[in-house]
Amino acid sequence: MSGVALLTLLFLAGAEPGWQQPDAPAGFLREPVDCPKAAPAFPLDTGRIDHEEFDINVRLFPSRYYLEGVTRIAFSSRVAGLDRAQFVLYNDTLVVCSVTSGAETLDFAYDPGSLTLTIQLAETLDQGQQDTVTVVYHGYITPALANSLNNYCRLDVTMGFSILPYVWYPSPYDYYYGTRRDDRFMSRTTLTVPSGWRAVGIGGLADSSGTDSTRTYVWQTEWPAKNACFSAGPFLLAARRLNGLMVRYYDFDTTAAGAVFQAAGSMLRYYDRMFGPCLIEKLAYAENGQQYGAAAASLIMMPLPYQLSGMAHETAHQWWGHAVQLRHTLEVWLNEGFASYCEALYQEDTLGVYVRWAELDTMARRYRNVPRAQDRPIVPAPTGSNYHFTIVYNKGAWVLHMLRWVLGDSTFFQALGEYSQQGRDSSVTVAGFATVAEQVSGTELDWFFDEWLYHIGYPKYHLDWSATPAGDSVRVVLGVSQVNGSGAPYLFRTPLPVKLNIPGPDTTLVVRPAANPQVDTFTVAGYPTGLAIDPDDWVLDSSYVTHAGVVEPSGPGVRPSVFEATVVRGTLPLPWGASTSSSPSWLLDATGRKVMELRYGDNDVRGLVPGVYFVTEDGSRVQRVEGSRVQKVVLTR
Repeated sequence: MSGVALLTLLFLAGAEPGWQQPDAPAGFLREPVDCPKAAPAFPLDTGRIDHEEFDINVRLFPSRYYLEGVTRIAFSSRVAGLDRAQFVLYNDTLVVCSVTSGAETLDFAYDPGSLTLTIQLAETLDQGQQDTVTVVYHGYITPALANSLNNYCRLDVTMGFSILPYVWYPSPYDYYYGTRRDDRFMSRTTLTVPSGWRAVGIGGLADSSGTDSTRTYVWQTEWPAKNACFSAGPFLLAARRLNGLMVRYYDFDTTAAGAVFQAAGSMLRYYDRMFGPCLIEKLAYAENGQQYGAAAASLIMMPLPYQLSGMAHETAHQWWGHAVQLRHTLEVWLNEGFASYCEALYQEDTLGVYVRWAELDTMARRYRNVPRAQDRPIVPAPTGSNYHFTIVYNKGAWVLHMLRWVLGDSTFFQALGEYSQQGRDSSVTVAGFATVAEQVSGTELDWFFDEWLYHIGYPKYHLDWSATPAGDSVRVVLGVSQVNGSGAPYLFRTPLPVKLNIPGPDTTLVVRPAANPQVDTFTVAGYPTGLAIDPDDWVLDSSYVTHAGVVEPSGPGVRPSVFEATVVRGTLPLPWGASTSSSPSWLLDATGRKVMELRYGDNDVRGLVPGVYFVTEDGSRVQRVEGSRVQKVVLTR
């Protein structure tokens, strides 16, 4: 993009603290008032105000790294006795010239520690009373500021986009709050740019006019939105009506417009079919000169043309993030995990299941490479982690994929459609989504969301098996253990598919973990020549299989589904029914290889690698031999 001027400033909004939800109208999604606990980044008191309208008028001077702005903010009080209003503003670059209400000039103060602009109101407001303030300001978007914001905010020939709203206008709340309510408002953005530039904002184009040196665009929302953002530059423009929407494509070279429109139309049709119609009436794609994208309501800013998965992700945010809006930032999985899984869903629908496998396999590899000491739960979102993207986006997509496996395709997509429709006139939470999934499926799912959203890690399975004749059938005994590592749940309960290779049609069994270790017995029509764990990639796991002598439990009071193994740490004591004679017992690894001779009493096993082992009396390989005495042990650190 060398030598090309571009500006894209983005505001991603969130909810506000200090608000209690009123009774929801019939048919709306009810949400619990409790929410994730987190300290706010800035001590703002924005929960006292309900923002109703933002009218932003900005003139850009790219060659000088400079902008001038006037923002009119209409709001009402949520409390009795409101005498001040607070906003976030990056005063290092933006200087407030004046604040007025009607003809009256208001006092204001700025706290650089919290980046808080506090405005003293002309009159104290009772609950529900309205007021309007107008803020006049100007400032430079300097290279130093751009670098301090990781190059997310620029006003020069290498411009990118900003996720920090207070860089270019007073923001109604701080994006980093974890406990807050969405606050949506009508937005009107007037953008004056150099002649030859185009500017696009959220909503619809209400007006456009120009002089010899400037061009002014007015963009106005048709429904309340949670953000106000724009993109501007020396764009060429292409437009086409797709799936009932006017879709615009802004780029410095629009030769790829046909490919972009083809992909966008396909995505819009697919998401409409799966999740219900979107709320927007127009959609714009704008080149942002970066390696990544960002989506606001009706405006997507990303490198164009782009890889299919990135475009699918950003387009999906028109449903997950804007039509269905997040309440708590620490539950941003509801935006990013959903949009990330839509990448895989769309590619599965258009390119086939093998492409979906490849997409999810890439996400799984990224997450498995996260060092265990730096792994974090998906909720609350690890906002300060270097692995935030991998955990929330990549693992987050897998959580939805596994929920699809647990519920089945029909129920899963029915739940997403119901959640999408119910969540459109309220701000959503993980608890609300879980409630919808449970209601649609008739299944209790606390265990699923607990192990995958609120804990770290993934299951690491060891499966061994044996097969013996049982009349005209074959009895298959599967022993499954999990060694999931520190910090992860001791037992992941997600059902595990196991495919048996049997002459004729293959047989897929489902193991439902209830203990660790565990044995399950199945009767099948033929003798398996082998088996594979999760061959269709439904579970985020790592695993290995051995053909070992798994003993089927028997006797009074023994449940066949529970494997009676012993977990050992440091010292392995004998006997467990092993002989007390002078003949040795042996410890074998999962492949049947002798690793240690055992004697009666305590045996030091601290030097062995943690995992699954077997104790035998005669040192033979671990097979299901009549009369052989085999005991399974799990060595841990």
